[in-house]
Amino acid sequence: INFSLLNGCPAQYFEGPAYPFQWKLYPLANREPTYLRRLLPPTRPLNSTRLRVSPHIPESWVSHHVIDHSILIPAAAYVEMALEFPDVTHVWDCRFESACILEEGVPPVTLEVAKEGVSWWVKSSTALQTMQGDLEWTRTSPAFDMMHAYGKLGYGKPELYPDSITKVDVDAVLKRCISAHDKDELYADLEGIAQFGPEWVTF
Repeated sequence: INFSLLNGCPAQYFEGPAYPFQWKLYPLANREPTYLRRLLPPTRPLNSTRLRVSPHIPESWVSHHVIDHSILIPAAAYVEMALEFPDVTHVWDCRFESACILEEGVPPVTLEVAKEGVSWWVKSSTALQTMQGDLEWTRTSPAFDMMHAYGKLGYGKPELYPDSITKVDVDAVLKRCISAHDKDELYADLEGIAQFGPEWVTF
């Protein structure tokens, strides 16, 4: 029905003011629940608020680091966890408190890799040492009470002091050595302490 014609009134048209605000996009999809986000892969291989580690996670080289017949997370891995925080260029004052032992046939160890300010730390939770505990970490926030490593984070170019060592003359160091040993001799001497796998005897 054309009410303008029916009522005898001419149609009225007018232009309103321009919309004064910038259009915004509001996605309607729900965000993943917190426990589901924790199940997603970490943004970096060794850096996550909930990092799961086993003899074969994240890679099989972990199982080759054997000290006194136990698979341990190497100290260098803790340093790498800290270096994978965004924009970090170096770490310092690193301390290693306790070893994290990885065992075959049990659930992966869940580590908390976190930072506050310039301090970083890696902890595990004694509450997650059972199978049920390993499942519960996705729904609850257990206390991470076992400290493995901690230290400080550095950003930007490291500050060098007048007596800082910036270059090592390897040839000069070797000339001062009174004896030399090849790789096989070295690892044979370490056999009682370290039983490294192929990924580690190449160093």
